[in-house]
Amino acid sequence: PSRDALARTNASLLEVERALSRPQGLDRRPWFRNLMYVADEDNGYANMVFPSVNEAIRAGDADRTTREIADLAAHFDAAAAALNAARTDATGR
Repeated sequence: PSRDALARTNASLLEVERALSRPQGLDRRPWFRNLMYVADEDNGYANMVFPSVNEAIRAGDADRTTREIADLAAHFDAAAAALNAARTDATGR
């Protein structure tokens, strides 16, 4: 691939990371922005996957859980689009 194609691919891959993050952070822990995994709030050594959804479930808040699932799905859609763009940039197809 050309230098330009590599630069576009790298930019698209960066968008994947951004798509899986929430700039304002998690509801109760705004310093954590990653929507895939963070340190468990009850055990700082363990990881928690899909923390926004997990924390809503733990809180017993069904409405928030529904919102967090929808938000996570939207972030996955954005990440998938960025991955498709990266593939197109890298392969020209």
